Amino acid sequence: MLRRSEADVLVAYLPVGSDKAQKYYAAAALEPASAFVNAIPVFIASNPEWAQRFTDAAFRSSVTT
Repeated sequence: MLRRSEADVLVAYLPVGSDKAQKYYAAAALEPASAFVNAIPVFIASNPEWAQRFTDAAFRSSVTT
């Protein structure tokens, strides 16, 4: 859906306690290399593994565009 809509940004604003769903949407933003805005208090960007995944996705995007 993100690729089809050519979304540049995914804003995920889910109810508090939706950790699994928030991580699902974070992962979904990686494939088309969309920016991801985490609008709930789930630690994604501060997690080294997630930070690296987004860094790698941004690098792939800048190389192919």
